[in-house]
Amino acid sequence: MAAYTTPDQVRSLMGPDFDASIDLSGYIGLAHVLVAKWCPSAFDVPDGYTGDELEMIERAVAAHVITISPAARAAGAESPIRERAGEVEEEYNRRVLGTGLESTEWGRLAMVLDWRGFLAALNNKMKAVSMQVPAGKKQLTAGKNIAGGPDLPWPYRPNDARFY
Repeated sequence: MAAYTTPDQVRSLMGPDFDASIDLSGYIGLAHVLVAKWCPSAFDVPDGYTGDELEMIERAVAAHVITISPAARAAGAESPIRERAGEVEEEYNRRVLGTGLESTEWGRLAMVLDWRGFLAALNNKMKAVSMQVPAGKKQLTAGKNIAGGPDLPWPYRPNDARFY
């Protein structure tokens, strides 16, 4: 299984402060499996992605996987974020932007580069699965008092059907 991207290309995306001693082969391998499954190439379908497009998507997904990996974070793969307001200063490791691919800047970049929307569909599918009600539990409903709407399953996701 040959990856579309290389460790040097991923390092260039991660920035100059990225620890060059971190072995990226496993992260790139995970990214390759996801991209190969969800983003068809021009060899697979007539209007598929070119090799360059697949490389950019895979590079962003690899950076996402590195960013969410506890082992890479412990090795300093991510620069701390510092915010200051007057006398108060806060330092933390990562902004939480959402769930799944939305949780990092790199995951969001991968979804933007995937102009056909396959990774966004996968991300929505993962969010829907993570919100399923466990057996024996009652599903929460929005009720009729939210904008006068009908009693809808909560969370209400009217467009999810197109991803299944």
